[in-house]
Amino acid sequence: MCRLLGITKFDIDRHLGIAMDFFALAENGNVPPGHKPGHLDGWGIGWYKGGRGEVVKSGKPITSEKELFTSTLRSIGKADILILHLRLSAWKGTEYKEHAHPFLLHNAMLAHNGTIKDYKDMLGEPGFSGFDTEALLRFALKQNRWSVKKAFTAAVSKIREKHSYSALNLLFSDGKTLFALREFTKWPDYYTLYESNYHGSNVVCSEKITSKLDWTALPKGEITAF
Repeated sequence: MCRLLGITKFDIDRHLGIAMDFFALAENGNVPPGHKPGHLDGWGIGWYKGGRGEVVKSGKPITSEKELFTSTLRSIGKADILILHLRLSAWKGTEYKEHAHPFLLHNAMLAHNGTIKDYKDMLGEPGFSGFDTEALLRFALKQNRWSVKKAFTAAVSKIREKHSYSALNLLFSDGKTLFALREFTKWPDYYTLYESNYHGSNVVCSEKITSKLDWTALPKGEITAF
């Protein structure tokens, strides 16, 4: 249960305002029915330059680390692909850096909004100490190590057939392409993803964070490439 933002051809001079609009979702973003306001259980920034992925993550509320958030974006400057994540944890007591998104494994990056309830059965690794999103990334790469899109296409198909989940709203990348998926079994007004274009950059976000852009809702169940 989180908020997602992806930007292609990120440039701090053009996109800082969009990033700060996204920052505001930590306190005022849409939440699931029955939940208190706030996505304050950690945050993360993932990016690619020259095909190489990197992440900066924290288990603290992003509102307490605004300076670190903005200074990280400024140090990145420009990136081929940028993925931001605000976490609202479905797993109590897990507000730690290692559980923040995005996750990076074998240069594949993933941020997730939703919960896979039986993720331990999905992964089948008795010693695994992570949670559902990290399990999903590992599970996907077991399907195909050479194509991230094929890996997640296969993984999502198997999860739909055999596992229990609230949503598989995903932003993932191989460093060349930003992929997005909107897939859910409940709360369609919360598990949203929208896309827009800003001066040649694709912007994908959980919410329409600014009225300055024209937003289009992503279709349910289809992986979209940007």
